Amino acid sequence: MATTYTLDGDPVDAVPPTFALYPYGVFTTLVVEHGATLGWAMHEQRLARGAEELWGHRLDVERLRGVLRAHLAHLARTSGAPAQSVRITLFPDGLTIAAPERADGARALIASTPVDPPGVEDGGFVVQAVEHTRGTAHLKTTDLFAQLAIKREVRLAGADDALLVHRGTVLEGLTWTLLLCREGELVVPEGPALPSITAHHLAAIARTWGWTTTARPVLLDDLVAAGARLVLAVNANHPLRALTRVGERDLPLDADLLARFAAGLAGLPRHGL
Repeated sequence: MATTYTLDGDPVDAVPPTFALYPYGVFTTLVVEHGATLGWAMHEQRLARGAEELWGHRLDVERLRGVLRAHLAHLARTSGAPAQSVRITLFPDGLTIAAPERADGARALIASTPVDPPGVEDGGFVVQAVEHTRGTAHLKTTDLFAQLAIKREVRLAGADDALLVHRGTVLEGLTWTLLLCREGELVVPEGPALPSITAHHLAAIARTWGWTTTARPVLLDDLVAAGARLVLAVNANHPLRALTRVGERDLPLDADLLARFAAGLAGLPRHGL
């Protein structure tokens, strides 16, 4: 599938050399369907928080919306796909390795690829547990070196992806959040990990059913313990992907519960961009 790129709203074929040399920035990924998306305000907040922490930039939200709209307008002229996976990356102007403290401003590189509208994925998602904690785990940064290296190794070994753990305690996936669904309870693992926008939406759905939603330590053994009904590996592109095996352990898969989440997700209001 072809990827479309814009930089500050203008079509480009390559990223600026300084960003290619020093990929220091933050990003967020969202699915845009017919010009609307879920949780836009939370994506804005994620980018603003990261840019301020990493290089002291105060995000101009209106400018960000403007360059995103320019990107979507360009897509409307060049692609007929109604659903797009859109990645917004912010990085500073003038970053040098000699004086990173002088970095300021923010450029917006936006990339989008046509995708099928997100839905239920229960065809089998097998992961390998790997001992690793991401640096600045609370931010969604462009530093993906370790994640790519780990994913390469586990895929060569036959798994689909990696689940990051610390001494047997579950943290997060390489690019996704794990959710454990028990009887009447949705559990988010507690520990160094990225706060998930998709998990926020799924937790809100679960609460409408009278479920409790909890952040607490989750052990690998908890994924197969009595009462576990479903384990999800979720992000914007894959909001309802059932995790079916960790290493040699098969995980529970409640197809009815998965379908119930899908119906709730489809009913959530989208924000026009």
